[in-house]
Amino acid sequence: RSRAAPPKHRCDAIVFSPAPHPSPRSQKAEAMFSCQACSPADPVTDTVRPDVSSIIAEQEQAAARERELQERERDEQQKLEEAARRVEEEQRAAEERMRHESEAKDRSDREAREQEEATKREEQSRLELAAQEAPARKATVANYIKEKGFRGGAKDPKKSLMSTTYPLHEAAK
Repeated sequence: RSRAAPPKHRCDAIVFSPAPHPSPRSQKAEAMFSCQACSPADPVTDTVRPDVSSIIAEQEQAAARERELQERERDEQQKLEEAARRVEEEQRAAEERMRHESEAKDRSDREAREQEEATKREEQSRLELAAQEAPARKATVANYIKEKGFRGGAKDPKKSLMSTTYPLHEAAK
């Protein structure tokens, strides 16, 4: 074989030991057992020894990242809960404010109605009292007009030679 082309497999680079008269069979057997890729492994040199400290460090870093991620999620969840609580408190406060305003308006409306009703009742009682007292007043005025010598009603004057007197002027004296 030529040395110009690199071997594709270790078996291609097999060097046969010179035998006096090697038989083709022995050459095949020698080629088969002399390939380093095909030969049994040496447990001392071919054992994989993992670097435990780097694996532990990677696991610790992964655990730290996971804890940090969980902490961020927990912080974000707390922020969301805090925001939701604040919104709920604001809604409750707004509802409470609206309820107080509604109660105050209802109270002022009720007081205004009560005041209006009281005014109406007072006016009604005043009118009733005036209606009850009206005949008595008319009788008193009629008696007064007769005593003073006026004829007719409160609008009719009393005439003498040179003067005219009305009942109202006489009453004012």
